[in-house]
Amino acid sequence: MVERDSNVVHRLREAQQRILMGAPERIEVGMTSVRGLAKEADVPLNWLNRQYAPEKDAFEAAVRGATDGPLTAREAELAERVAELEAEVKRLRMQSVERRDRGDAWKAAAEHFIREVALVKTELAGVEARRAAAFKARDNLKADRDAAVKAMQEAVDALHAYEAEMQPGHSWTPRVIGPDDRA
Repeated sequence: MVERDSNVVHRLREAQQRILMGAPERIEVGMTSVRGLAKEADVPLNWLNRQYAPEKDAFEAAVRGATDGPLTAREAELAERVAELEAEVKRLRMQSVERRDRGDAWKAAAEHFIREVALVKTELAGVEARRAAAFKARDNLKADRDAAVKAMQEAVDALHAYEAEMQPGHSWTPRVIGPDDRA
């Protein structure tokens, strides 16, 4: 049998009373664990578990009995207030989740529109480049047309001059070919 010291048993019982009364000297109020009892009684935890198991069991039973017993009016009031606060915390957490989800949805929508705007800007730059190339091609075609019309006018003038040389009595006037010509 394991040796038990009556002085240690006495310290454990006093520590148990102080803990259950809510006035411990070495630990925090509300610390109702076996570790807290060992610390309050200044006894090594392994001694409490091996040599002083009956005192440990008595402490655990007292703690269970203290928490299972009827509540005082103040304890009932506080328990009701705790329940109200827990319900409020739960409601606020749900509200926070909803707001975060809405924020995430707005963020996703904003990112989508930012990508769309960038895509439209890219397409617009391509359209502007094609437009500039089309105007340049149009100007080149106009220049080619004007050069062709000038060359044709010179050829017509040369033909008329040649015909006039071939027919000596006929006077020749140059004829201008243009948009109003109905030849």
